[in-house]
Amino acid sequence: MKATGAAGRARRCCCSRDFGRAGTQPELLSPSGAVLAERARAAGVPVHATAAAFRRPHAARLLRRLLKEGRFDLVHANEAHALTAAWLARAHHFVPLVVARAACFFRCGAARWRSRAIGPPRVSWRFRKRCVRTVCGRAGSGACRGGPDGVEIAPPITADERMRARARWGIAADALVAGYVASLTAEKGHEALLDAFAELRRTVPSCHLLLAGSGPLQNSLQEKARNARLLSDVHFAGFVEDTRSVYAACDIFLFPSLREGLGSSLLSAMSCGLPVAAFCGGATAEFLEDGRNGLVVAPAAPLLATAAALLLRDRALARRPAMPARDGERAFSAGGMAEATARIYERLIAAR
Repeated sequence: MKATGAAGRARRCCCSRDFGRAGTQPELLSPSGAVLAERARAAGVPVHATAAAFRRPHAARLLRRLLKEGRFDLVHANEAHALTAAWLARAHHFVPLVVARAACFFRCGAARWRSRAIGPPRVSWRFRKRCVRTVCGRAGSGACRGGPDGVEIAPPITADERMRARARWGIAADALVAGYVASLTAEKGHEALLDAFAELRRTVPSCHLLLAGSGPLQNSLQEKARNARLLSDVHFAGFVEDTRSVYAACDIFLFPSLREGLGSSLLSAMSCGLPVAAFCGGATAEFLEDGRNGLVVAPAAPLLATAAALLLRDRALARRPAMPARDGERAFSAGGMAEATARIYERLIAAR
């Protein structure tokens, strides 16, 4: 969650160093021991720790106490559990509530219920139209767009980095490698990716697949790879904090997710200069144009395999810049995200 301070003095809002440059004073409400909390403390951001499992009633009580102290001008709920805690705390009765949605199902299921539960129709309308920051136009479905997920614009990967990364994952220097970075959950599309990789191996037998991420599907995915006799060429790296080493080891990046508002791992891969192929679900069409800065295919494993083989074989196509213009890089950079979000903060605080 993020909170910001009043007009006329430095705003308090929990975020990265980019928000610090935007004149904010960030504070974070986070589960105890979370990686985000550790990074925030290292950056000098005050952290208010909740129970390790982020029990929402406990988080709500803590947030309500902080709000009653009157130090904050805005609360930013950055994911679904945080939104529930903010609603339980009645945060929207104290200060403007910003909600970030990173998925393309904001108006369905529990998220739709939460948008109604904020209060009577007038409050719900204000909540949806003025306080929702989506990562893309499609994710918003009419809500205000406040800028995408931000990624650091990375310097080009060097030959030495590539060699070290290959050695880290036990992959030969001359192998062809496709990669994917995502939690091992159903909506991320790993099942389809393994099917696509099986097809790809028929035309590019020397190819390897590097998967970074952890999650509940790890055992079943490893079993699927084993049954397809691919386990020796599919590298399950687990959670990797330094994901640049994953991108450095890859020749191409594959993105089989269908429900991303805007995939930060795909943007990071593009910022590293990797050729990318993706399913056309979610909001990829808003920044990935087929044949210009990547390949976009219908959500079918054979089509993804064909696109991957084309990128591996057609080096001229693969060398096309993933981020074709500095303006495009800026739009999807962490700094650009921070500036867009800060503008929303300023508008809501001024209206208040």
